[in-house]
Amino acid sequence: MKQLFIMVHDTARANAVEAVRNAPAGYRVEIKPPTRSTDQNSLIHAVVTEWGKAIGWKYGGISVDLDDLKVIAMSAYRKQQRGGNRFVIGLEGEPVDLQLKTSKLTKAECSEFVDMLQAVIAEVEA
Repeated sequence: MKQLFIMVHDTARANAVEAVRNAPAGYRVEIKPPTRSTDQNSLIHAVVTEWGKAIGWKYGGISVDLDDLKVIAMSAYRKQQRGGNRFVIGLEGEPVDLQLKTSKLTKAECSEFVDMLQAVIAEVEA
């Protein structure tokens, strides 16, 4: 059985400790920062939509949609923040970019990502 505890108050923390104490052998515990909020997700979609409108929903000469632009933006973000992207050769010989998904961004990373996108939009609109 999977359990998730968000450390927002002492009771949640106590429940998490109790769950760890009672976990069967072989179970794992993962502590990580919170991912982006629903509000941040909405902001990403709004900003990417603004970018799409600013470029006429075309990138590199081809028509793109919201999901395409998110992949393009995440590729740029990953390169800026992590020093590069990771590519592998797919099952059909195609290049596959092992992207970080927006759903996995921490709250801080999400803020940086939106700031980067807003800078891109400002350049397009200038």
